[in-house]
Amino acid sequence: MNVDKKVQELLSKEYRMDYWDCYNDEPNTDEWMLEQAVENSLIVVEEILNIDIVINDEDTYYFYDAVKDKLKTMLKK
Repeated sequence: MNVDKKVQELLSKEYRMDYWDCYNDEPNTDEWMLEQAVENSLIVVEEILNIDIVINDEDTYYFYDAVKDKLKTMLKK
């Protein structure tokens, strides 16, 4: 699996269409939901990078580090 596919897989698992903005009593925007999915995926990847087994496996570590970088660039947009 490549970095882009892994990012899309993580986002698809985190993207929720059922968020509701209780303050304004309306559904949240797509932009907000995508930002939340990216932030949650970033937390998941950071936790994966902190696992000892991953730290000791260079290929896996660099793969998830690249996924983390890709997610961070999406957050800045």
